[in-house]
Amino acid sequence: MLEVMDRLERFYGPLPLPPEDPFALYVWVVLGIRTTASRRDAAMGALRRIPALTPDSMGKAPRAKLEKAVALAGPYREERLRALSSGVDVFKRNRDLP
Repeated sequence: MLEVMDRLERFYGPLPLPPEDPFALYVWVVLGIRTTASRRDAAMGALRRIPALTPDSMGKAPRAKLEKAVALAGPYREERLRALSSGVDVFKRNRDLP
């Protein structure tokens, strides 16, 4: 079994590690639902460039920029934006979420 996993890793490369920051991890998961890793990573990169990877910065970011960044993840843009908005609210109310 380990041999097969080694061969798969050599072929596909190592899997990307999720972010360590709780809010960034939440964003990473929301952007990764029903899409490919490369699209998720493109959207995360766009949010980093805004910057919008903290609850405060995402809450203050212009809606048009967020929409453009989230669209890079693929379809379900409105659902992702709603989930991110809800996450911003939860993380702002609970600053000590692990």
